[in-house]
Amino acid sequence: SMLGVYGCASTPAPNTPKTPVAATKAAPGKAALPQAAPMKTYCKAVKTNDEALFKTAWSKRMSKKHEADGWAKKLAYYRNLGNAASAAAKNKDGSPLSDEQKTKLAQLFKDPPCEKLAYSYEGGKDAGKGKATLDGKVLVEVALILEDGAWKIDEN
Repeated sequence: SMLGVYGCASTPAPNTPKTPVAATKAAPGKAALPQAAPMKTYCKAVKTNDEALFKTAWSKRMSKKHEADGWAKKLAYYRNLGNAASAAAKNKDGSPLSDEQKTKLAQLFKDPPCEKLAYSYEGGKDAGKGKATLDGKVLVEVALILEDGAWKIDEN
C-alpha cells in the first residue's frame, strides 16, 4: 500500500507534480476543498463498510487495479489497515506502541472519525497530494487527480 500512515513515506502517482503550486486547507468536517471530496468519500465508505460508495473515490487507473483484486477484498484491506499500521508505528521516543495504543490505532482506521478530520491539498489544477489530519497528525497522504470534472484518489 502506498497510503502514508502517520507521515510514513509514500510513492507518488506518475502524474503528481514534484513542486507544489498551491496549498489550501479545509477545517475539520468541512468539504470546502473540492480535492477533499474523494478522501471524505473514502472515509465514509470505510467507516460504513459501503462497497458501492468506496468504488466512487478512486481514479479509473486505480479502479482497474481494485477491480482485479476484488472490491470487497480491497475494502476489507483498508478497514484493517490500522492493524498493520499499529504494528509498525512507534512512539516519538522510538519505543513500540503499547497494546492499548495499537488497539486505538487499529480502531481509528476501521471506524474513522470522519467529521473530525481536517483536509489539505498541495498541487496543481489537476493533480497533487491530499492529506487528512486528526489533531494535527497526518493520518493519510494520497495522490489526487482531477478526472472527468471530479477529484479522485490515484494511489493505492
